[in-house]
Amino acid sequence: MQKAIGQPVLYESHGLQFVCVVRDVKVGYGKPRFLITPMTGKGETWVEYATISPMPKDKNTLHHAVRTNTSQGYAAIPSGQNGMVVR
Repeated sequence: MQKAIGQPVLYESHGLQFVCVVRDVKVGYGKPRFLITPMTGKGETWVEYATISPMPKDKNTLHHAVRTNTSQGYAAIPSGQNGMVVR
């Protein structure tokens, strides 16, 4: 489980997916739990294994497309062929 620390993951909640990084791992109530923080934005939370998945290897996914521009204050997150800008 320690290999997961520092790895990007997709976190899904209420039909939304967020690109996050694993910061820590522990076992709680017999289940692995992961401390994640978003790649853009702020905050952190402990989540169960069932709510995260490894980043896809496909080059048309967020794994290869997430870019941030902190001087402009936005993140460009292309999805497949289409893209969007989130401010």
